[in-house]
Amino acid sequence: MEHVFLDTSVFIKENYLEGTRIKELLRLSKELFLKIVVPEIVIAEVKNNFKKSLQEVNDKIGILKKGEGKYLKNLPLYFDSLKDYNLFQVCTEFDEKFDIALVEAKAIIIPYKLMNVQPVFEKYFNGDYPFKGKNKKVEFPDAIILQMLEEWCIETKTECTIFSMDHDLQNYKHGTFKTVNSYEDYLSSKLKDIHQYRNRIDFLAKLYLTAKENWSVRILDWVEAQLEDTSNLYGVVNGFDIYDVDGITTALLDSTYEVIAVDDESITIEVNALVEYKVDILIDDENSMFYDSDDKSYHYFEQSYYEYSDQDLIETIFKVHLINEEDYDENFELIQINNDKNLALYSKWE
Repeated sequence: MEHVFLDTSVFIKENYLEGTRIKELLRLSKELFLKIVVPEIVIAEVKNNFKKSLQEVNDKIGILKKGEGKYLKNLPLYFDSLKDYNLFQVCTEFDEKFDIALVEAKAIIIPYKLMNVQPVFEKYFNGDYPFKGKNKKVEFPDAIILQMLEEWCIETKTECTIFSMDHDLQNYKHGTFKTVNSYEDYLSSKLKDIHQYRNRIDFLAKLYLTAKENWSVRILDWVEAQLEDTSNLYGVVNGFDIYDVDGITTALLDSTYEVIAVDDESITIEVNALVEYKVDILIDDENSMFYDSDDKSYHYFEQSYYEYSDQDLIETIFKVHLINEEDYDENFELIQINNDKNLALYSKWE
């Protein structure tokens, strides 16, 4: 899963939580198409910038009411709408809304912690990014954010894609970072990929049904082969000698599947198939048993078939070649069946 770091500048450009693109990014993170990563310092920056923006609006409302807004006094309903508001209360509501949005998006929050600040000051004294400009001190928050992100990526062995409106940040190079020139273009491409993915997943549901005869016979053939193997049946007949097996029947009662992997050309699924089966096992007939005192052993005059039947849930992994609705294969490739274990057959002997 791709991890995406959202810089404060992205939230500001997207009107914090109201922009269409930020809503899409949060939704994609919630649905696990990507994972948003946000350091706590960015969260604090976003909330502080929102407070500043709100203060500016509040100041402008006051100026408007005293100036050109006076003409609205002719229409009291509209003039009264230009009300001052409780800045603290509105900011508190936004802070809560922002926190909830990140939780619902299943975002990863990188917490404040003790960190190695030496690399930050080395960059500061050497004039390295982000301290290349004249007013170097204002770049300390960015430097701390990048250091926190670098350490987190190294610790978790994760690569992050950086979304930012800061051109310097877009050009920042580090082994654990991947940058994009336009998060807007990235999002557009991502949504197209997801649209194609969903089309493939929707078509897979149809293909699963139309190809049922092909993939189910692979499972039923495996069950039949397990029943033909007498080494699997001794536990069923309490260790009696087995002379023959006959009358094997298998039937698929029900099935479900889950997608477990997707690539450009195929989709791997795990099928849970409920299979009913029956087998007749030829063994010695207990009713014809007698004891030979000479050789001190039991013997049997006759043999009879013991009917064994049961149901089992068989987990099977298939790889399905499926690029689109025009390019697919109904012959699913069998990858694994029953976790590479024999069919579990238990004695029902009475």
